[in-house]
Amino acid sequence: MTDNTLQDPFDSKLRIAYKHLDANRLADAEQTYRDILYESPEHPAANLGLGRLLHHLKNDTAAVKYLRCAVSAWPKNIEARYILIDSLYRLKQLEESAHHLEQAIALNPDVAATHNYLGIVKAQLNLSHSAEEHFLRALELQPSLAEAHKNLGTHYSEQGRFDEARDHLRKAITSRPHYAQAYWQLASLTRFSKYDDEIRTLELLHENEDVTEVDRMRLAYALGKVFHDLQEYNRAFRYWREGNDLRCRLSGYNIEPVLSEMRAMKQMSAADFCGCSEPIRPSKPRLIFILGMPRSGTSLVEQIIASHSAVYGAGELDTLDVSIHSVVQQFPEGLARLGSTDWDTIREDYLKGISACAGNATFVSDKMPGNFLHIGAIGVLFPDAKIIHCCRDAMDTGLSCFRTHFASDKLGFTCNLTDLGRYYYHYTDLMAHWGQTQAAGIYDIQYESLVTEPEHEVRRLLEFCQLPFEANCLTFHENKRPVKTASGAQVRKPIYRDSLQGWKRYENELQPMKKALEQRPGRFALFASRVIDRWRGTS
Repeated sequence: MTDNTLQDPFDSKLRIAYKHLDANRLADAEQTYRDILYESPEHPAANLGLGRLLHHLKNDTAAVKYLRCAVSAWPKNIEARYILIDSLYRLKQLEESAHHLEQAIALNPDVAATHNYLGIVKAQLNLSHSAEEHFLRALELQPSLAEAHKNLGTHYSEQGRFDEARDHLRKAITSRPHYAQAYWQLASLTRFSKYDDEIRTLELLHENEDVTEVDRMRLAYALGKVFHDLQEYNRAFRYWREGNDLRCRLSGYNIEPVLSEMRAMKQMSAADFCGCSEPIRPSKPRLIFILGMPRSGTSLVEQIIASHSAVYGAGELDTLDVSIHSVVQQFPEGLARLGSTDWDTIREDYLKGISACAGNATFVSDKMPGNFLHIGAIGVLFPDAKIIHCCRDAMDTGLSCFRTHFASDKLGFTCNLTDLGRYYYHYTDLMAHWGQTQAAGIYDIQYESLVTEPEHEVRRLLEFCQLPFEANCLTFHENKRPVKTASGAQVRKPIYRDSLQGWKRYENELQPMKKALEQRPGRFALFASRVIDRWRGTS
């Protein structure tokens, strides 16, 4: 007689779940796992199975609950831990993701992919030295690991170590000849002066029928950069248009909800941002918000300010947007219904995120361009904050956006010229509204003035921030802080004027954007003339 006392009583149901999975009956598999967990909530195999399925369906919020149970029951189960790590990473729960990666390394210290993954997470936690150590360890274990070479190239690029960055990106391509992402990053760090074998390889890869649409998109952006450098402007724009068309199709971006938010925000008055019964105390650290359109000079302005000894440059943070949306049920109208407790929750959540990266800095800059949507909230949350609005010629801004392959889906409006014009128009309209309704001053800094009269503009900028002048702010390009934005290479150089009025090289191609900008000519023309007059010093 066989002793079945140790047999799992749910074996038969688990086998049914596996059969459902094999037949792609995912809903049936999910229900079977839930039936098991209804009777035995801690069942490790059912928790792992359901967590794995929910992760596959990209329902990570639900998945982590079950995967945590599976890892708790089976701490040495690498599969469970890796799936949990991936769900946590996609949810941006980076500290817990790093913890489980460290546990995985403790269990098996010689897996290159684990060190590479932990390097990625550490880099996003702004732990640069630790990130570099793990990338290097990954390459010690597996010298041909293309992903680690690419990630180390990205890391060195952010540090301003461009020769080392290019070296590792080329090693990534050697290990994986069709590595489109590495080609794209390499192109962004290279100034092309003549047609060579590297460019021809890029073209051949772009023409390869086996290349995925995502990779073809990256290669198109890279080739646009190549031929812009070579002054073959028609050819450059054809590649940018292709890359943007692919990006639009792949993302399915719809600008209408975004424009609706801006229109709704413009209807809100100063009274709608008065949910606090008592004045909020001054924040520590003091906050400097740098905002505006993407590619309007926000990275340059932050690099200048962050070169001051009293300032920590936190970079492009989504912390404020996430904190607000975690409390506001219906944005933006729901802002008017917030009470003191709600505002305190948002404020404390934001400051907690800032403190985690800035330590004891006296001033911290947050250069998320899209925070222009939250100026009303900033006035309530941080009435002593400094708000710097970066302005740049609309056509130059639009071209620069169209040339750039942004990682964030929130910037999907940049891949369509008409959408770009409409977005820019609504952004300027909203900024005019903030100028009329917000008591706190907003400092407009004109990109064109900054690059033509840098010392004068830097002194004015620091005075607005209540910072004493420091010469370091004029040699900002020597600052070694990591810069993770698309302008990372540009801010490592002294001020240059090459991009002023650069849009005129592409004037014919940019007509859809220009027409969208002029949808209400009187008001846009007034804004444009004010911007240009300030640049020329006539206002």
